Amino acid sequence: MSGRPTSLPGIIARTARKPRTALRLARTQKLGVVMLVTDALPGPVRRGFFRSIGTGADVALRRGGDHRIAAPIRVISTEAIIGRPAAIAQAEALAVSASPRTAERLARIALAAGDAAAADRILGDRPALVGNMNAAVLRSEIAYRLGFYAEATQRLEPIAARRPSDERVRRLLERSRAELALLDPGWRPDLGSVGRAATPIADPVKGRILHILTNS
Repeated sequence: MSGRPTSLPGIIARTARKPRTALRLARTQKLGVVMLVTDALPGPVRRGFFRSIGTGADVALRRGGDHRIAAPIRVISTEAIIGRPAAIAQAEALAVSASPRTAERLARIALAAGDAAAADRILGDRPALVGNMNAAVLRSEIAYRLGFYAEATQRLEPIAARRPSDERVRRLLERSRAELALLDPGWRPDLGSVGRAATPIADPVKGRILHILTNS
C-alpha cells in the first residue's frame, strides 16, 4: 500500500483523471492529504495558524491525564511549524505515558508522515483494544510497510473475513500476499506459451552473461 501521497499537484491530477480513486485516497489517507495541503500553504500562514492551535494544545498537555486530542494536535502543529523529524520525535515522546487509544492516534500521524518504524515504536507492546478493527488494520499496515508481509497477511485474513466489503483491507491483503509470493523461491510468473517454450539462442556469444533482476 502506498504511503503518504506524493504531492498536492499529483492529487489534483489524479482527481481529474480518476475521481473515484482520488476519493478513495482521501478516505483512507486523510492525515497524509491534510499534511500535503498544509505543506502547500504559504509559510507565514501555515506557521501562524498552527502556532495558535499548538499553543492551545500545550495548555491542555500541562494538565494531568491522557490527551487524546491535544497530543495529536501538538504533533501535527510541530510538523507544520518545524518539520517532520521534530514532529515524529515529539509523537514518540508523548506516547510514552499515553493510553492505547492516544498512542494509536500518534502512530497514525507517524505512519502518515512516512515513518512506519516510528509508528511501530509508538504502539510498542501495548495490547490491542478488543474489537477495535481500525487499530488492527493500522498494525497490519505498519507490518506491511516494514516488510513483514507474513505478519501483515496473518493479521489481515481474519479482518477481511469479517469485513469482506472493506476495499482498503482487501487491497492491503492482496499486496501482502503478492509480496510473499515474490519471496517464494519456487514462484515463477506465468508468461504464457512464450514463457513455457524454451527457445535456444541461435548465435550464442561466448562469455556473455544473462543477468536476471528481481526485487528481492
